[in-house]
Amino acid sequence: MKGNEAPETIEENSGNEWPNQWERLKSRFDCKTDLESYFKKKRIGEADMGVLDLGMARFETGRIIACDPCIDLDGAKPYLQTIPSGIYPVRIAVCNSDGSGIRYACAKVEVSGKKPVRYELAMTGDEKLTSENDGGQEEGFFGFGVDCGLACIADVATQRAFNRYWKERWDRDHSIDPFNDLFCDLLEESYKQYPKYQSKMGDWFNWKVPGTDCDLPVFASGWGDGVYPAYFGYDAAGKVTGVYIHFIDVEEDFADAKTEDSPEENHEGWTLEVDGEEQTAVTMTKIKEQLGAIRGGDADFMILKPSTPISVEDNDRMCHFVQICSDNGSEEYHFEVGTGSKGKNDGTLIYGKDHLKQEEVERLIQSLLDSNIVPELREWEIVLDLRSNVNI
Repeated sequence: MKGNEAPETIEENSGNEWPNQWERLKSRFDCKTDLESYFKKKRIGEADMGVLDLGMARFETGRIIACDPCIDLDGAKPYLQTIPSGIYPVRIAVCNSDGSGIRYACAKVEVSGKKPVRYELAMTGDEKLTSENDGGQEEGFFGFGVDCGLACIADVATQRAFNRYWKERWDRDHSIDPFNDLFCDLLEESYKQYPKYQSKMGDWFNWKVPGTDCDLPVFASGWGDGVYPAYFGYDAAGKVTGVYIHFIDVEEDFADAKTEDSPEENHEGWTLEVDGEEQTAVTMTKIKEQLGAIRGGDADFMILKPSTPISVEDNDRMCHFVQICSDNGSEEYHFEVGTGSKGKNDGTLIYGKDHLKQEEVERLIQSLLDSNIVPELREWEIVLDLRSNVNI
């Protein structure tokens, strides 16, 4: 992936100006790809998808670093965003294709298990921001460099523990280096124990620094050397769901081979109504057009209905429709999910969420159409309750 080249600053990156500038710009750097879908879908484009479980890792302080462990582990600066201290699973989304073989597309520290609705670019505070950065990802991203084909994600407590461990070894023998005198053996041993989704030389390990409880997950970095971004996922309530390292844009790099005249996918299991009028096709292009019409005041609302109700995760209800309209005339949207009880008809319960940007709405709809994933509703407001015999 191509990283931001950190253009010249227009303001000094010091004092309180950097946080203020980042607050103004950060939404434009949000990841437009639903990274969590890499861990849910069985196939994207021409790539088969799988999930590799690296086990649990301790994050003692919740302050996170991500870097090339062979080059920058000793001095990598932690991100400004944090996670609650704890022990969390680390997983890899794997893509496998005839042309490229097995590649690691995305690494994830799973914090809550809830579905993220926004992915915020991880930042250390040293990045050089300019007013020209307002192109967001069209201009690039800020990420960490990889020169040895490996990446890691760890707590700063693990970083300190590793530095102490390595200093003790270095003091005894100045000829050693982490890759040849530690990581190679760990990679080969990992392959012997867990060969799935690995080359014979090994592609990952989850190692505990000797004499500590500090875990260091290390894994191959997608296409190899390059610059890669990290993102913090947040749910609808604004709570962190996980930390992601995005190695490969699977949708773009493994797109289905199509001719220019190939039609866009029509989701035949859905109907789309705009201001009460049913549309002839249900495509993302059509949906984006209607979202623009709603934002511009040319349409009031649109409704998407599945031919078969969709189960709501961690809920005893089924999704019967979703409705989107303008959020009080602003450029943001109000999103509603209409649900009914499983196995009985006791009336409709509608959940709503305000202040959603268009890219968030598109991501929610894409997950519904592609994977039948209903948004996490526990933090959403109940906007209408038409159930019978319910005590309110």
